[in-house]
This record gives sequence, structure tokens and C-alpha cells, in this order.
Amino acid sequence: LLAMGDWLEEDCECLQLLVSDVFISSQSIWG
Repeated sequence: LLAMGDWLEEDCECLQLLVSDVFISSQSIWG
């Protein structure tokens, strides 16, 4: 769990890009 927390802190920017990509994909599906 701690390792995951460290991973999230280190790759926060990548995670945000991933979430944005998923959000855009969802918009395309539902839109």
C-alpha cells in the first residue's frame, strides 16, 4: 500500500494524463 502511495506521488502527472484520457474516452462513448 505504501509502495502504491509512493508510485502515485512519483507518477501523479502520468496518472492525471491517464484519467484525462479515460474521461475523454467516456465522453466519446456517452456523447
